[in-house]
Amino acid sequence: MPTFAELPFEMRIEIFAQLTTSEDAAAFRRLDRTNYQIITERLYEKHGFLTPKELDLLATLGRNKVIRELTSQVFSRMYIATFPGHEMDRSPRLRKESTMRRVLRNGNKTEYDKRRAMQLLRWLSHAEMKACDDITFQLEKYIIGKEYVESLLEKTAYHLTRQRRC
Repeated sequence: MPTFAELPFEMRIEIFAQLTTSEDAAAFRRLDRTNYQIITERLYEKHGFLTPKELDLLATLGRNKVIRELTSQVFSRMYIATFPGHEMDRSPRLRKESTMRRVLRNGNKTEYDKRRAMQLLRWLSHAEMKACDDITFQLEKYIIGKEYVESLLEKTAYHLTRQRRC
């Protein structure tokens, strides 16, 4: 009876094709060096799995609460800014129904939602940003706020040194 190490490449690829989730596919690839060499990103795409890099990206964006919230806010604003059509046609629940928000914030980790989130990320990475004033305004507001805090710190330091002299 052959062991797993003696299985031919075709059999390993056929086992890979029978897997159901991207995590299982990534774990199967990491079983041994032979699997790692024969299972490529093309094979992931052919069988409808997310690649290990895509899984790492989703895990990184959803790991920390601050990063997760920032990511979902930025991508929902970008999606709204690039929405084709009139503003009235847009769903008022668009931010809550966003795939990115569901995957990253609510922890909905189904394979379908992960694929939709990666499709959304790919689309947004190539979308033209014409109506992106909201994000620019937020950035300007942050810079103004930063300058204000720095001036407060300078004034506080000035008053502290002045009090020490008296």
